[in-house]
Amino acid sequence: MSVTLLNVRNRARSALEEATARFWSDGELTAWVNDALRDIARRAEVIQSFNTTITTVAGTAKYTLPTNVIRVHRVEFAPTGQSQIYPLEPSNHNYMDSMWGVNQSSPGTPRFYVMFGFPPTLQIQVYPVPNQTGVLNLYYYRLPATVSSDADVLEIPEGWDDAVVDYVEAQAKRKDHDQSWVEAYGLYEAKVQQMIDRTRHWHDQANAIQVGRSYVPSWLYAFDD
Repeated sequence: MSVTLLNVRNRARSALEEATARFWSDGELTAWVNDALRDIARRAEVIQSFNTTITTVAGTAKYTLPTNVIRVHRVEFAPTGQSQIYPLEPSNHNYMDSMWGVNQSSPGTPRFYVMFGFPPTLQIQVYPVPNQTGVLNLYYYRLPATVSSDADVLEIPEGWDDAVVDYVEAQAKRKDHDQSWVEAYGLYEAKVQQMIDRTRHWHDQANAIQVGRSYVPSWLYAFDD
């Protein structure tokens, strides 16, 4: 069930034993809700997004990424009118100097990418420079949408919204100089760490094969990937 801003705010007020706004305004609690959502998204990288809106132009190597990017996971190049998908290898400018030499504008099918800057002007540069139109398929971790209306739904994995309640309770008590804010924040930190541990991979497999009583890491047998 999707969790709304009103639901979380009411639960936070219950924890604070303040059924109606007296000391903490709705606006203040909402600001803390958004702070918690951003902190969780940055640290646990739980909001995974797929973007296909970056259209490449023949002869153009640099493109601006979405403003809500936290970290890029994977980039692919999909040429217009073709079924082939070309995965791009992440790199850095120093290494790419050995690839492009003194000519960063060599045309072809992109196979590498580097990034420079920071949101909202974070840019990606692909190489070779596209010699045709296409789309960059971007897999990335992003920031959550800001909630402001009571019916707005929190962007957080199902079952972890209680961490947001703990964060709001901690910030409210901290403002009130109530030392029990430390306990509430400790609960928040513990849940965020659990989230990081459990959602880093959405499965529980070891990514290895068993040989007798030993395990062989997947990279040793994934030669055909």
